Amino acid sequence: MRRGIIYIDDNYAEFGEFPNSRDNIRIIYEGNMVWGISYDQLKGYLGFDYYRGCYTIGKDTNQYNFPFGREAFPYNLDKTVYNTKFEEHLFKGKQNVANRIEFKFINELPYTFGLEFETAGGYLPQHKLYELGLIPLRDGSITGIEFSTVVLQGNEGLNLLKQQVEALNATTIFDKDCSLHIHFGGFKLNGEVLLMVNNLFCICGINPYLPELTFHTHHYKTNTEKNYCEFNSRYMSFSDMYRNLVGREFYGDFYQPHPRDLSGMRKWNIKSRYKAVNFINALCYNGPKTIEFRMLRPTYNFDKILGWLFVYGAIIKYAEQNATKAQSFYRSRISLETILRSVYSEELANILCEFLKMSERIVFAQTSVRDSFGMRVDIEDKVINYNTFGRYFY
Repeated sequence: MRRGIIYIDDNYAEFGEFPNSRDNIRIIYEGNMVWGISYDQLKGYLGFDYYRGCYTIGKDTNQYNFPFGREAFPYNLDKTVYNTKFEEHLFKGKQNVANRIEFKFINELPYTFGLEFETAGGYLPQHKLYELGLIPLRDGSITGIEFSTVVLQGNEGLNLLKQQVEALNATTIFDKDCSLHIHFGGFKLNGEVLLMVNNLFCICGINPYLPELTFHTHHYKTNTEKNYCEFNSRYMSFSDMYRNLVGREFYGDFYQPHPRDLSGMRKWNIKSRYKAVNFINALCYNGPKTIEFRMLRPTYNFDKILGWLFVYGAIIKYAEQNATKAQSFYRSRISLETILRSVYSEELANILCEFLKMSERIVFAQTSVRDSFGMRVDIEDKVINYNTFGRYFY
């Protein structure tokens, strides 16, 4: 049982006991932290403090104040969970897309996708998380919450993603310890495709489009002993790739747990997941089979995210279409532009090639002001925005 506010009106708040429930909410009442019954029963009298993660008696507030500290988790969800698969059933079917946009070219991206937004502070109300499809997770490498999206796909997915980015931009902040990760699902799950994605990434010349220290996070993140985004190694065969990333031979099963995390609850024990492109979910476990691109710096620039969604998706499409040539790409060279023009329509490929040129200009501008790890988001927002890029899509 919890003790807290069980009734409230304009002049009176009544305290009592009520059952523990995921519907219970934290409330700041007369300067003290108390619990209350469900938001639906109290919503007419509550505001939300976006930077403490609690409701208040009164209006919303967004003053920067972090009383809970590094391990804060102000939600009635399991704070020991580090993976969306344990909570996603609670969010299923609760999303609502407003102001729907028709995005061009989305039919050329056939995969499901999901994003992980790491933050340094700030919270959204729990009922808003359900509506937006943002699952809050704890992450020991950051000071805030990691907000992971539900599985997204197609036009509806991009619309929801746009709403998610706008909400996070209004209520949360990020710092140099944060990153943005993008997962893709729905690809052909076989060794040749995974090997081809890995080797393509290694040889496509992606470095000029990303900040100088993208693959050397130990030079700027608080934890200087761990590189969270190590550049991938090339492999002659899928067997070599599997042996290196999983630590045992491959016997044809993509669903066995990784030997360094048999429970699936201690993913930080798997050193090989901290690659720029992480294949562990595709190689192991019963959960969603995804390929994770981990190298983006934190951003709330929807247009930048949109561009990289299509660029990363192109690598997977090219890998699927040319999987039988995977071993030959161990020593080959291919440009990102060639990949884009091979898998997309001419119009879309031209737009994305211009996007790469804009990304290269951003890196040059950030480097010129000694921002080698891409935190000057004001620079990228001036270069990539709706007028220069997004207008071609929506």
